[in-house]
Amino acid sequence: MLWVLVWGSVGFYLVLFNAAMSSIPRDIFEAAVLDGAGRFSTFVRVTMPLLWDTIQTSWVYLAILALDVYALVAVMTAGPGGPDNSTQVISLQIAQNGFQFGARRICLGHGCRAVLLHADHRHRHAAHHPARADRVLRGRAMTVATKPGADVDTLQTRRRAEPRRPPRTAARPAVNAFSHTILVGWSILVLVPFIWALIASTKTSREIFGAPWSLPDSPQWGNFASAWDKGVGDYLLNSIIVVTGGVLLTMLLGSMTAYVLARYEFWGNRFVYYLFAAGMMFPVFLAIVPLFFVVQNLGMLSTYHGLILVYVAYSLPFTVFFMHSFFRTLPTEIAEAAVMDGASHAGVFFRVMLPMAKPGLLSIGIFNVLGQWNQFVLPAFLSPEKPVLAQGIATLLASQRYEGDWGALFAALTVAMVPVVVVYLVFYRQVQAGLTGGTLK
Repeated sequence: MLWVLVWGSVGFYLVLFNAAMSSIPRDIFEAAVLDGAGRFSTFVRVTMPLLWDTIQTSWVYLAILALDVYALVAVMTAGPGGPDNSTQVISLQIAQNGFQFGARRICLGHGCRAVLLHADHRHRHAAHHPARADRVLRGRAMTVATKPGADVDTLQTRRRAEPRRPPRTAARPAVNAFSHTILVGWSILVLVPFIWALIASTKTSREIFGAPWSLPDSPQWGNFASAWDKGVGDYLLNSIIVVTGGVLLTMLLGSMTAYVLARYEFWGNRFVYYLFAAGMMFPVFLAIVPLFFVVQNLGMLSTYHGLILVYVAYSLPFTVFFMHSFFRTLPTEIAEAAVMDGASHAGVFFRVMLPMAKPGLLSIGIFNVLGQWNQFVLPAFLSPEKPVLAQGIATLLASQRYEGDWGALFAALTVAMVPVVVVYLVFYRQVQAGLTGGTLK
């Protein structure tokens, strides 16, 4: 289970750190090389300090992810908590106690929130402190620049003309071999399960277990029809409706809220912003018990609009946090010119600022699509009669104990995986550009 958690999380952090790395000026690395620093020394003394804000933010998300592992435990282990409770986690315990004893244990979901409230300070520090590029190699630059009568261009030219220190080439072949081995090995670990699932979707159950690594003798395209007959079509339709409504409403409300908080000064501005930031500080599962009773009392269990509203509430904190940082990076002169031309506040937002924020909107939109498409916990408790695709696949997995139609199961997995992978590959550059211009600045 730990391996699956790591395997499923590395992709997001790879994108995050890749965007952070691309925002670092290359002049800093070139200066380190000129000073004779090797690759490992450059990574430890230059790259790590510049990525420290991103590392702190990642710690917060890792802490949240470590507590919110209900789906993995529920699907991968038999019974509550596995044999001898070896895989019992806090999220599973909350579900068992909260729904077993009813409303008397609702307070448990609220009481556990305090566990992560102290992380708000760390997250706020990571979000609002500027990059520490000016602190790296500052001593040498200030020493040279403060010489009497020194000129910056002259000093840079003279520095380039100075004899370079002999590069440390002895360890570079070993470093290259090690880094490339790690990259190739991890690429294989990521791609092989995905490709294997695609191939298995065209095999019979006998071929999947008898020759798991071979190609099928004849592609069994009927597996997709079988999966469709088992309800995958209904699951897919429910997911499309809920995710479309959830993402559109999240983007609209999140961008409007972030714009107001980023551009207008009013009493309580920072307090409201910190409330949204605090919404990311605890896993959603810690509030699933009281949330269930709230949705039930409103009569919105197993309804599209009920699940859409919950998805919006689930995705809004991160959307506001991301877009707030992005709106603060946009120039204010254009908005001021639009106001002078007679544009209203709504006109400035929809006609000027929103088109300028397109890279950020696209990036956060992709992340919201991926997060809501793969959501399992919320629909599992709040929409049992209208299951989405993640629930449907879990149902198919449970039914294999007595049906044995594994080809249909992998066909359903393919239906769930391929659309989001294609969307991400198409918009990968826009996602990276939006991340570079948003939270990482």
